[in-house]
Amino acid sequence: MRRLASAALAVALALAPTAAVQAAESAAPPPEDGGRPEFHTLTITILDGQTEEQLSARCTVVDVGGQPVYPFPAASGFYHAPYGDSPAYFYSGGQSILFVPAGPTEVTVARGFEYRTVVDTVGVAGDTTVTFHIDRWIDMNGLGFYSGDCHTHAAHSGGIYTVEPDDALFMAQAEGLNVINCLDIEYFFTGGPDPCSTPDCIVYMTEEHRSNVYGHSGLLGLSTLVMPAFTTWWPLLMDVADEVHAQPGAAIICAHPVTTDDFFDIESVSGKMLARELPIDVIKYKIDGYELLSNYASSHRRTLQMWYRILNCGFRLPACAGTDAEMSAAFGKPPGSYRVYVQIDGEFTYDSWLSNLVAGRTFVTNGPLFTELEVRNFALGDSVDLATQGLTYLDGHVRVECETPLRRVDILCNGRVDQTFLAEEGQCVIDTSFIVTVDESSWIAVRASGPKANMATVGDSLFAHSGPIYFSLNGARILETESAQELVEWVGNFERLAIAKGEWSDPGQSLSLFEEIDAARAFYSALASGAATGVEGEQSAEPAAAVVRLEPARPNPFESDSALWFSIPAEGHVRLSVYDPSGRLVRALIDDRFPAGRHATSWDGVSSSGCPCGSGVYLCRLESGVDVVTRKLVLMR
Repeated sequence: MRRLASAALAVALALAPTAAVQAAESAAPPPEDGGRPEFHTLTITILDGQTEEQLSARCTVVDVGGQPVYPFPAASGFYHAPYGDSPAYFYSGGQSILFVPAGPTEVTVARGFEYRTVVDTVGVAGDTTVTFHIDRWIDMNGLGFYSGDCHTHAAHSGGIYTVEPDDALFMAQAEGLNVINCLDIEYFFTGGPDPCSTPDCIVYMTEEHRSNVYGHSGLLGLSTLVMPAFTTWWPLLMDVADEVHAQPGAAIICAHPVTTDDFFDIESVSGKMLARELPIDVIKYKIDGYELLSNYASSHRRTLQMWYRILNCGFRLPACAGTDAEMSAAFGKPPGSYRVYVQIDGEFTYDSWLSNLVAGRTFVTNGPLFTELEVRNFALGDSVDLATQGLTYLDGHVRVECETPLRRVDILCNGRVDQTFLAEEGQCVIDTSFIVTVDESSWIAVRASGPKANMATVGDSLFAHSGPIYFSLNGARILETESAQELVEWVGNFERLAIAKGEWSDPGQSLSLFEEIDAARAFYSALASGAATGVEGEQSAEPAAAVVRLEPARPNPFESDSALWFSIPAEGHVRLSVYDPSGRLVRALIDDRFPAGRHATSWDGVSSSGCPCGSGVYLCRLESGVDVVTRKLVLMR
C-alpha cells in the first residue's frame, strides 16, 4: 500500500526532508550562535479516546517557519501540498515520525465530522514524542445516517501515487466515511463492492462518464462498465442513463453541475463539465442525484440556483456530494471533505445506501450535521399529498449539531428563506421548531452555516443543506414560473450552442438532440405560462396559446418545395432559417418584422448561394424574441 508511482518519484520524495530542512533554515529564526537550526524527530501517536486503540487520521503539521512537514521516509504515506482552500495534510495510520526544526510546531489531527479535531502546539527542543487522544462526539450511524463521498479518483491522470482499493479504504476510514466511490472506469472494477471493504466502510470502484458537451456523470453501483466513457456530441446522457438503469440497483449522478458562467465554452476544462443536458434529462427522470456540494466551491451559489430551479419545476432531484478528490495526486481536497449522509432504516449495505440516496433521504455537508429533521412528522425525501383549502400550516422541527460554532439555520420554502434562526456566540447546536405557511404546493428544506473554525474544515465556511420534503396541495405540481422561464432560456442556449458548434457523424444523432430540445422548450414554456400545473409526471405538456409556433412542414419529405407556416402572439422580429445537421447555415428564409398571427413561406431546397441542396435531413429554425422552435425537413431529390 501507499506506493509511489515510479522509482524516480520515490527518489524525489525521499529527498523531501532535505528540502524541508532548507525551507525551515530560511524561515526559522536563526539560533543565537548563528549556526544551523536544530532538527529533531517528532513522533505523533493517535489513539481513540475511549478504546485507547490507534486510529488512522488526517494530519497537518506546520513547523516554526510556517512550512508544512510530512512524515519520513516519504514513501510511508500519502502527502498533499496546500491547494486552494485545502491546507497541506498527510494520512497517518496511527503513528507517524517527522523531522522538524526546533521550536513551536502546530499539529492538527482530524477524523471526519464525528470526531473532535485536535489542534495543538508542540514545543520541540529535542526528539519529541506526543500522543493525541481523539474523541467521537457523535455517532451518526447510531442515528441511522451513513456518510459517503460520491465522487473520488484513485487513479486520476497526473497522480504520483499508486492508490489501490485498500489504500482508498485506508483514506476513507481516516476520514470517518462509510462509503467511498472511486470513479476510475476500468481500474480495479469488480462490478460490486471491493473485497477490501469492511462492514462499516465500503469501497466501490466504478466509473465517471465524461461528456465534453452535456456534462459529467458519476455512474454508481455498476455491475458492468458503460462504454465509451469519454464522449462529445454523441451519445446523449439520457442514453447513458438508460444503460445505467438497465443494471439492477445502479444510479447516475450529475457531477459538479455548474462549473462556469460561459454556456458556450466547450473548450476549457470548466466549460466541458457544465451539465447542459440536465434540464432535459430530468423531464424523463434520467438523473438520480445532484452533487449539491462539489469540488467547484467557487460555483457553489450557481450550483444551488440550478438545483432550486429544477425543484421549483416539480421534480424530485436528491442532493448528494462529491469532492472529486484526486487521491493519487499530491494536492487537492481530501476525500469526504464534502459528503452526503444517507438515512437508512435497516441494515447498512451499499445497495441500501444507494437506494436511499436515490429516494432522497439525504443531506450534504462539510461539517454541520442534521440529527433531527421533520415536517408534519414526514422525513427527508417524503412526498405528501394534502387536500386543503386556503393557507396551510406546516409545522416542523430541526436539530443541527456541529463540533464548532454555528452561525444560522435557514428554513427554505421553494428556495426562498422563510425563517432564520441565529446562533448565539459559541453555540454549536441549534434545536428549534418552526411553522411554514404555504398557499401552494411547496418543497421544504433546511440550510445551516457557520464560520470556518480550523484547518480541518475544507471551504471558507461551514455549510450543510438537507434534501427536501415535498408537499402537493390538492394534486397541484410544485411550480415557480420564474424558474421555468430560466430553464426555457437555458434550453434555448443549448440549441444555439448545438447549431453553432455541433458535430455529428450521422444526421439522426443531431435530429435526436434537436427533438429533445424542442420537447423540453415546449415543456418549460408551458410551465412558465402556467399552462401545465398538474402533478409531477406530466411530461406531455403543450405550450400555451400565446407562444411562437412553427407547424410541421407540408409536404415532408419533399422533392422541390415545402410550405412552412408559423404563428407569433404579438408583432415582432422573425428569423426563419434552414441549417444542415452539423449546424451550418444553409439559407435564411425570413429576417423581418411581422404582425401577430399566422404566416406562411416555403423552401425550395436551394441554398443561399443558389445551388440545389442534396437529399438529406435539414433543420428549419424559427426565432422570435426569446422563443426558438426547430422542425426537421427531409429533402428527397
